[in-house]
Amino acid sequence: MNSISDRTQEQLLKELKLLHQLTTIWTQRLTHAKAEITKFANDFYNVTKRWYVKVVCKVRQYYRHQLR
Repeated sequence: MNSISDRTQEQLLKELKLLHQLTTIWTQRLTHAKAEITKFANDFYNVTKRWYVKVVCKVRQYYRHQLR
């Protein structure tokens, strides 16, 4: 008799397959994100695109709200 029951072994194999799938998905997403960051950095340094940045100061809004 095996030290691990057949049922436990099947469960472990299912979990291992799921873990492999999740690892593959997250690796693809990470690779895509890194490529986007590199593209944005290149566009920024080469001035190939015009950038517009909208900034909101949450602290200022908080204090303005508190003073009312």
